[in-house]
Amino acid sequence: MRRRSNRLLSAQNQLLGDGNGDGARSSPPLMPELDDAESSSLSENSKRRRSVTPSPKVAVKPLFLGTKKARNWDEEEVVVGPASNNCDHDSGGSIALPEGVINLDLPTNRLNCPVRSRAEDENTVFVQSYGEYFYNSLLQSSHHNEISKDDRYLSDEEREELVLLIAGIVTKRGLLQETLHLAVQILDRFFAQNLLDQWGNTYRSRVCVALSCYFAAHKIEERGFPPFIVDMTGGTGLLEYTEQDIDPQEILDMEMRICLALKFRLHKTTPCSFRDRFIQASFVGDGDAWPTIPSNKFISMVDYLLDVSLQSYDLISKSSSAIAASAIYLARKTLDLKDSHGLIWSPTLKHYTTYSANDMEGTVVELHKQQCATNNDIFNRFYKKYRGESKFCVALEAALHPEDLFQKH
Repeated sequence: MRRRSNRLLSAQNQLLGDGNGDGARSSPPLMPELDDAESSSLSENSKRRRSVTPSPKVAVKPLFLGTKKARNWDEEEVVVGPASNNCDHDSGGSIALPEGVINLDLPTNRLNCPVRSRAEDENTVFVQSYGEYFYNSLLQSSHHNEISKDDRYLSDEEREELVLLIAGIVTKRGLLQETLHLAVQILDRFFAQNLLDQWGNTYRSRVCVALSCYFAAHKIEERGFPPFIVDMTGGTGLLEYTEQDIDPQEILDMEMRICLALKFRLHKTTPCSFRDRFIQASFVGDGDAWPTIPSNKFISMVDYLLDVSLQSYDLISKSSSAIAASAIYLARKTLDLKDSHGLIWSPTLKHYTTYSANDMEGTVVELHKQQCATNNDIFNRFYKKYRGESKFCVALEAALHPEDLFQKH
């Protein structure tokens, strides 16, 4: 520190002059010179900082992206491309996927994420290094269903009425499909614990639970603020969606009871968590690739089947991935979509969903039952939503005969 101080003083003297040159004038030093005691103390502190044992060096394995070569930024064309359709990201080698399976995690196979000649799109290459692990973890978590088929606190009619109440709020406010599915899942998990008897099992209390589940799901999934419980600004408040006389504080109290009952573990995987991935597997498995995009009618049919699945009490014990895969299968079967080999369920779909057509038979049959019931109910909220041209009139599509569901897959 003494040397550093002297160097600073020397630099100061050179800038201001030593008093002998022309125009030089005396000036107070920028930093007072340290005495021996202060200098010794600072030197000891400096030595102690230098003597700290450095952290051990950790060998970092380079990330393998499976590319032929890096982008040449001096050229206009894109030179990034997949090295192989099957990549082992850990070892840098190749692992063969099952025959007929297309690697979804390559940049060229990502929906709406092609490798373009722009720097900001270069991150699409990294999808192949973590996409598989991310969705595998979702698949594993989806099988840990805490609701069994015997956890039926409500009757089928009582539960369906609450589901349609939440669906009406989500539809009228133009909210995400994820909000609807998460709200219904929170509703089922709460009722599975048979706690409502503590506060009285009445229609009014059940409606209060449904509104509170929606209120919590909105805060998790949506970007915007949830609606006011009672809107004094002229808008539509939450209590205006029901004719029940419910106090606003009851909604907040019930929301806290739900959070405590579920130990604040409100977010779980829903069928919407696998929607895009399975649609991608369906699209790529048919041999299509960018710039072609999946049929909007097919996507609307999948959304329709996912929504009508919420009405079934028999499906609450099924894993969310099985429901999503069954919706993909039934949508393809209803619209008669086949791959290049004439198969409804391609090897790519079987690999990435982890389900064969036989594995989903029970779930598909129950989902088809809900589709038939909804198609014949013109007052059903889901029917009204998906019969319009904006949803490609998928609710008006004729449902298959039960015997035709598994004729050829």
